Amino acid sequence: MPKTDDYEFAGFDPPYYTPVPDAVFDELLPRLSGNEVKVLLYIIRRTFGFKKERDAISLAQIAGGIVRHDGTRQDYGAGVSRAGAAEAIKGLLAKRIILAERQQARDGGDAPTVYALRFRGESKNWIGGVQKVAGGSPESPPAPVQILDSQETNTRNKIQEGEGTSSLPENPPAPPPPYSPVIAGAVLDLARSLRDDLAGPGAVTQALALWQQSGLSEAAFVAALQAAQGRSRKLAAVLTAVARQVAG
Repeated sequence: MPKTDDYEFAGFDPPYYTPVPDAVFDELLPRLSGNEVKVLLYIIRRTFGFKKERDAISLAQIAGGIVRHDGTRQDYGAGVSRAGAAEAIKGLLAKRIILAERQQARDGGDAPTVYALRFRGESKNWIGGVQKVAGGSPESPPAPVQILDSQETNTRNKIQEGEGTSSLPENPPAPPPPYSPVIAGAVLDLARSLRDDLAGPGAVTQALALWQQSGLSEAAFVAALQAAQGRSRKLAAVLTAVARQVAG
């Protein structure tokens, strides 16, 4: 963990974004421990920040960061101990916030665990949940990811017992569009090229909804974004043009 005594931040570079779902701030922040927040943000950085849906991350990387082969440092990790990282991962899995798969190396040893965020509508068990391999590894403690939370269990019991669904909301909120690191990255890159950086993060959700509505592949939708750029100087104008194309 880097020293914090007398630390003074030099300032941000021109904006480069790692998309962070709003639910992290709106719903999860008051429900997570400090270590859980740090580890969750580190996983988001390692996945969405590099336009990936998932990434293999070791406990050593979460605790101490990554040093490249040339000796330069990529990051300092989440700033937690290995024990703290393991406990945070266990909590995030138990709350069904992240998904994990334990990997096995070709030589039979343990490889870094693969992590991803769990999205609404996804199966409870991503690639079998936390995979146990021969020999085991304390890197990613198993958690009861297959167990429903108490609210969901109670709801199902009421339905099974014939009490109806009156306790359920009549108009549940619409699920968010599926996430695509490719499209999110393309939107943020486009925002930077247009020097409309502040519009980038807010436009990602809009672009994802347009992509879902269009039925296009990721590559085709990114091509539509690039074609709609034209002489536009604002990201909103580009998305409006794509929306018209989708509607037409």
